[in-house]
Amino acid sequence: MEEKLRILLVYKTLLYDDFRVLNSLLASQVNVDKVIVVYPKNIEEQIFYFKNELKDIVDKLILIHDNFIKIGKYLIVNPVTLIKVFNLYKVNVVGIFDELLSGNIFITSLVCILLPGSRRKLFFYQYENINKNKGLFYNFLKRIIVFFANIVFKYGLVCSKQAEDVVRKSGYKWKLKKVWWGVDIENFKKEISSEEIKNLKQKLGIKENQKVIGYVGRFVEEKGIKDLVEAFRLINLDSVLIFIGDGPEKKYLEEIKDKIDKRIIILPPQSHKNLPKYYKIMDVLVLPSKTTEFWKEQYGKVLIEAMASGVSVVGSNSGAIPEVIGNVGSIFPEGDIFKLKEAIEYELTHKTPEKVIKLKERAELGSIEKFTKEILTFILEGK
Repeated sequence: MEEKLRILLVYKTLLYDDFRVLNSLLASQVNVDKVIVVYPKNIEEQIFYFKNELKDIVDKLILIHDNFIKIGKYLIVNPVTLIKVFNLYKVNVVGIFDELLSGNIFITSLVCILLPGSRRKLFFYQYENINKNKGLFYNFLKRIIVFFANIVFKYGLVCSKQAEDVVRKSGYKWKLKKVWWGVDIENFKKEISSEEIKNLKQKLGIKENQKVIGYVGRFVEEKGIKDLVEAFRLINLDSVLIFIGDGPEKKYLEEIKDKIDKRIIILPPQSHKNLPKYYKIMDVLVLPSKTTEFWKEQYGKVLIEAMASGVSVVGSNSGAIPEVIGNVGSIFPEGDIFKLKEAIEYELTHKTPEKVIKLKERAELGSIEKFTKEILTFILEGK
């Protein structure tokens, strides 16, 4: 009889709804015996599991809200917890949702080396798509981490081609597979009644025939917030600009919205449940990210959400954005306000039923179901 999978997943950050669905999907597979999820107690918990949602897998899914080791801004799994989980559940698959060059990879590698005797398949998931050179000491640490990771991590999943290049240049020598992060697109595909959309527009003071340009995410300078405002000022169509999110640039948005003759609406972050109706009132979603010395757009999850909602998309050429949008939206050179304005106007005036179908088909490439299948297929290869 084929051995059933006992999967340990380690998350370094908050458990969003996509994580919740991933955990549930993995646990529901017939060849999976247990899914043990370890995540930080150091930060606010944002995950809620309801009994009626998990009635078929409640015995297969184990959540461990644990104290991680905090080093500066980094959270690293407690090695004692790993040892306990390995011994108690006889884990044979380990997934670390962190970059190859991270403390979580290093600690997990050491624990696995110290606890030989059982065959485990280990994989990591990497977003990082930029090579960072922080000096001799950092580069020395990089070599140490990769040396130990190469001993035990035989599988790596990456979010983009750029992330794959970074991993290879770091010295990782085993299997790599490019898989878009899984988004719960079913949440964004669901229909919203025309009456609810109409009521939401009225509540926000949006006229029936006005075009709606949207931004969802962090209000930070590297996301191109200011460029989007400047491009919006140049747009000749009757339109409004909605920002949904929070961050240090909120002050700038609050100040600028009263200084221009066009309407800007600023809304707080929306829950997973409420966000779909806000996408449904948008005509285009814009992600105008700008590359910095230590960051460029790693994925653009909001692009998947918008496309699943049938919303046109515009993005800069920063990082993975062109890879995600493909040929179903518009790409502009990051920082070029006039080209951004042109891209938005094009998408606002060239939407067709055929294009909506293509947008939704593109979003399927980033579905949580596809992500789950890719993980299982990858780690079972050659078994």
